[in-house]
Amino acid sequence: MKKRNESKKGKVYLTTGDISASLGGIISQSTASRLFDRGELGGRVNPLTGRREIEWGSVIEWLRGKGLSEEKIALVEKRRGEEWSHLRRKGKSEGKK
Repeated sequence: MKKRNESKKGKVYLTTGDISASLGGIISQSTASRLFDRGELGGRVNPLTGRREIEWGSVIEWLRGKGLSEEKIALVEKRRGEEWSHLRRKGKSEGKK
């Protein structure tokens, strides 16, 4: 999974593939793309690559709107944090080589 992309405003943006992986298959990459295109998920399109970058907070709000319990949302947030901490550790160890 790619490193997180954090804007200057503190918002975290992920690719559609990262969203799918972070949610453990709750939605697919193509579904994340479709939801973004419909305006159900907030984010932006990278002007250089054309890739969709979805704001993580909008994903959490979408899950709440679909009736996912706060306990399950907390599990998703915990899992996401663990995945990102792994990426940070990996990045630090690569820099030491």
